[in-house]
Amino acid sequence: MNGTVDSVEALVESFSELYGGKRLTSAASKLLWLKHRDGVAIYDQKARQALGFSGESYRDFFAEWSKQYSIHERAIHGACARLPAVRDFALWGAQVPLDQITEVIGALWFRERVFDTYLWFQGG
Repeated sequence: MNGTVDSVEALVESFSELYGGKRLTSAASKLLWLKHRDGVAIYDQKARQALGFSGESYRDFFAEWSKQYSIHERAIHGACARLPAVRDFALWGAQVPLDQITEVIGALWFRERVFDTYLWFQGG
């Protein structure tokens, strides 16, 4: 199983002890995404809605997220591969060298974050 899932769940438990039993799973996933990036799915209400996930467990959420990511992975790769073509239309495009853009969009964390953003918009 994904080690970051264990890390998210451990941080949720720590937060729960500090904040009177509140399960701050969204905060935990976002903070650990900032630290690890790869392998951390952003857990929030909109992503849960988009996935049709009604549970509370990050482990179960991550399993569903991973399943859906696998289904959409090919389309995500294709969309990311087309990003350099629109570089000149982005505000930052002229300021960032193409090799840096290519490196970022080729990274797993970037593609996973694209999926998180997709879920966020789908969850409405």
